[in-house]
Amino acid sequence: MSDQKSLLTSAYALSSDVPLGTSMVGGSGIAGEMKQTHEPIPFFEPNVSAVREEMDLSQVINDGGGDGSSCCWTLLCCMSGVGLCYICCKAKLIDQGQYGFCNVNGRVRLMVPGWHLLASPTASFMTLVDAGRDEISVGPVTIVRVPQGSVGFAFNDGKPEVLLPGRHVRKTASFRFSATYSLSEDLLTFGPIKLLTVRSGGVRVCYDKGKVIILTPGRYAINSPTFNVAGLILTQQQNLRFSRHNVMLDGGINLLVEGLLTFKVDDVEKLIHELGDTEVVRAVEDVTKAELSRVFSGVHLEQLVSGAGPVPGVGGKVEDKDAVLGAPPQQPGELEDIRHHICRDVVEGVLPITAPWGVRIINFQIESTKLADAKYASDYEESSLAIAKAKATQRATVINNEIQLQSARAAASTLQIQAEGRRVAAVIEAEASGETRRIEAKSRNDAAEMMEDDFAKRYALAGLQVDFARNLKAGSLTVLGGGDVGRALIAGPRAGGPRPEAMR
Repeated sequence: MSDQKSLLTSAYALSSDVPLGTSMVGGSGIAGEMKQTHEPIPFFEPNVSAVREEMDLSQVINDGGGDGSSCCWTLLCCMSGVGLCYICCKAKLIDQGQYGFCNVNGRVRLMVPGWHLLASPTASFMTLVDAGRDEISVGPVTIVRVPQGSVGFAFNDGKPEVLLPGRHVRKTASFRFSATYSLSEDLLTFGPIKLLTVRSGGVRVCYDKGKVIILTPGRYAINSPTFNVAGLILTQQQNLRFSRHNVMLDGGINLLVEGLLTFKVDDVEKLIHELGDTEVVRAVEDVTKAELSRVFSGVHLEQLVSGAGPVPGVGGKVEDKDAVLGAPPQQPGELEDIRHHICRDVVEGVLPITAPWGVRIINFQIESTKLADAKYASDYEESSLAIAKAKATQRATVINNEIQLQSARAAASTLQIQAEGRRVAAVIEAEASGETRRIEAKSRNDAAEMMEDDFAKRYALAGLQVDFARNLKAGSLTVLGGGDVGRALIAGPRAGGPRPEAMR
């Protein structure tokens, strides 16, 4: 087998329709899943099989010859004395899991596990190595094992070679193995060869002969000395945090601002032409800091504490509702309003600057603010807390007075309802009494009118007699005209009717 294998690659342009995963190098999936461009990539398949490793190694290193033994055991049996001692000294045992190397006539030979007899005066034992080592180098012989998921880089006669996973053996002094590298790394560079992985959520900026090339997510293999790989640009939303950024309020008071800016790169080509591939975060940060200083320069400390707004010339949006400097707002929602205006004004100030770069500002929000002077901040916070407590006490007093007033009003309303009830009851009672008297008077009048009729008088007298008799439980009643009852009866019906003497 030849020490040098032929290149098993094929060019793969970025615009090729060959699907990812197609094997392009001797059936290897690693090379097949990479998009290739420019010159073919010198991928090399392993030339040692795992199931016949010793045979393949012997075939390459020993050029298909023997294993270093130069005579047979029958010769050893026929020899005696000094010759036998010489032969015994030249016998070498190679254990399992080891390889031996010897020099025969100036050429390195491989000794596989077993007994070997170096009977030739020109044969000498060189070294014993562990067969499990990933790299074995003895004289011009190099044995390399490349793990799965990795590639090996080497130079052979000054030309780069990319060794695919497996066992490789070379028998030439011009072969120089470099190292193995994991394909999980985003960029592997070896001379003019670049193995590049662009992950989802970003693009990779490259330059080929001075021209910008933007690589979308995928895996690439490039073999060109003029191809340079630059920075990675994220196309997802990014958050830029401002920690303890110092601004000066109107009045010369320094304030530390904690904020969060959210932005997104919409046009990568515009960003590269206008700003470059590595300056986007720093540029957005610098512009935002400048706008923060401009906006807060028109804000008074009292406006932040009380939440009074909107500030003239200031607008904005905010999501955070915590109190600034520990002081609560005077009215619900006022503090959110002032911070809302500040944040929106920052966004409106940054957006016209970043738009020509292809960068869109999504949102800015203030997380917290704090006075830069620690002593002043402590005194101010203490006084603000005292004011807040006083206001809270005042509000509690007002609420208590309101509760007592409402209770008094409720009690007065109850008494008023009770008095009204008694008045209505008295009126109803009086009306009922008057109606009763009216009915009685009407009854008397009706009775008087009935007594004027002769039949009515007789009927009434008869009724009185019957009632009187019933009360006495008598069967008959005789009333004498000279008695008290007779006189009373005679005095009543004088207007007419039968004579009392006739009543029995």
